[in-house]
Amino acid sequence: MKEKEHKYRLNEKTEEIKSFILTSSDFGDYEFRKEMVFSIRDTYYDTAKLALYNSPGYLRIRNKNGERFFTLKKGFSENPDEINEIRHSLNDKGLEYVLKHLAIWFNITQKADFGNPNIEKVLDSVGMKPCLSIEMKRIQRDVFLTTENLHEEICCLRFDEFCYTDIAKTTYYEMEIINFRRIFDDAVKKFENELAKKLNVSFVPFGESKFMFGMNLAKK
Repeated sequence: MKEKEHKYRLNEKTEEIKSFILTSSDFGDYEFRKEMVFSIRDTYYDTAKLALYNSPGYLRIRNKNGERFFTLKKGFSENPDEINEIRHSLNDKGLEYVLKHLAIWFNITQKADFGNPNIEKVLDSVGMKPCLSIEMKRIQRDVFLTTENLHEEICCLRFDEFCYTDIAKTTYYEMEIINFRRIFDDAVKKFENELAKKLNVSFVPFGESKFMFGMNLAKK
């Protein structure tokens, strides 16, 4: 699946931005709906030479409100706001799918030890070891474009507050806009520009996302 994932690093006025996302119902031609709150814990995996980080990309196992699953993402240097993503249940079928795409996207082709019932051990057998842990609270709103002739969901808006649990409890804030429906690219771009201007936030390319930022902290 390809998606556009725009991130904005929040260094100031985080409480005001959080309150805006959490409590607003409309913004110009846009409506915010369906407030959702998630508790998330992520464990990221990479090789000893950080093959995914340097690509850029990442593999994580996410626990979201008790649901556990794989996410594998691959960025594009020529288009830093577009990514390839796969998401799959944390089971044998999901593990096979992830390993297949590790080979295709990142040239990680070691033969996996599928005889081991522990998924983390199978990842270890191909050189993928845990390298970063994050605990996160996420607020998410669905964004609808509402005009005289149109009433459609165009993207989702997120506010993330998280800490790197293995790097001196460093706290980090990020706003994220996810565009799953490419037919609304122009409308989402207009929404992003207007929102970024109102909130005075700056765009963060995928290669400088929270995972990449955390990895830079871990390397110091």
